[in-house]
Amino acid sequence: AAPSGADAAAAALEAAAAACHGSVLVVAARAALLERLDRPAEAEAALEALVKAAPLTDDPDAGDGEVDAAPWILLERHARRHHGIDAARRIFARTADLREAGKIDCRIYEAHAMVEARCNKRRDVARRCFQLGLDQRPELLTRHDATYALAFAAFLEADCGDPDEAVAVLERAVQAHEKESDAPAALWDGLVSLHHRCFGERDAAARDRDAALKAVETQSEAAAADLALRLADAEAARSDVDAALAERTKRVTELAARLDEVAAAADASARERARLQAAVDAQRGDAASASAAAVARLEDATAAFAAERAALDEEKAALANAASFAEDDRATWEDRARRTKQKLKDAEAALRDARAADDGDRLLEKEALEALRRASVDDAGAGAER
Repeated sequence: AAPSGADAAAAALEAAAAACHGSVLVVAARAALLERLDRPAEAEAALEALVKAAPLTDDPDAGDGEVDAAPWILLERHARRHHGIDAARRIFARTADLREAGKIDCRIYEAHAMVEARCNKRRDVARRCFQLGLDQRPELLTRHDATYALAFAAFLEADCGDPDEAVAVLERAVQAHEKESDAPAALWDGLVSLHHRCFGERDAAARDRDAALKAVETQSEAAAADLALRLADAEAARSDVDAALAERTKRVTELAARLDEVAAAADASARERARLQAAVDAQRGDAASASAAAVARLEDATAAFAAERAALDEEKAALANAASFAEDDRATWEDRARRTKQKLKDAEAALRDARAADDGDRLLEKEALEALRRASVDDAGAGAER
């Protein structure tokens, strides 16, 4: 089945990142989603891949080969959230060669300073980081209408409570221009506002304002023409940037719509998952009850079987005892039978002997009678003779 919900969003952003591996916006969106899905290791891998891709900055004032600082900034903040202070500082330390060579966007200094100030509560380290940016990249005093100097001054005033140093930074930025008239209006406004807020030196503020107005009024025609040419170039560049921005906005809008669809699908998937989980829990409860009943029945059957087996063992023992007694009786009766048989044999022998003796007595009796008869005959004859 096709992925849905948050998994579908992750798959879509993964495909987008594969197609536009150097797009900071796409990779940042994917890393944010992976982090929300509790997959920080994958988010970190995506940011590391973006750092390795080394996309160039779109800053028109950047030098050749200057990479975008955004991937490093995102990776450092991710490391701070998931691995702590030292891990975030190691990410910043990895940019040392790029910073020394001037091959990375200057926003890396300000971003690291904000991590130290806001997350680590180390305003002293943040202050040194801002100063490191000016030491390694002095052109930051004038670049981008002195936005770096203004950010540094705002930090010194608001976070460090050091308006004197803030004024010194802005004055240093003014002096970095070849002419005071070249200093941008934002820089003068920042300096005047700082005087009003922190010192109440209206005269000093007025002097600064007058100096700014005088610098503007005394600009030479050549400077004005050069400024007009630069403005024209800037306007042309702005048109190109607007077109690119419109195209990017369109892509972002399409991606946002896709993400909204994916989010809606994710919500539906979450509800379906909750429903299925409830059903599984119910079935699990029923199965547990049935299993408990089956176990109880099995235990009862086991107990009954054990009782029956014990009864059979007792009966077997009784039968064994009876067999033993029967064996003893049989031996006794066999002995009696042998003795009786012997007695019968002895009686038969005695009977035969008696019969033999009786036959002898009868023969003797017959012979005696025969002798007596003869004697009687002889006696009768003798008497007759007399």
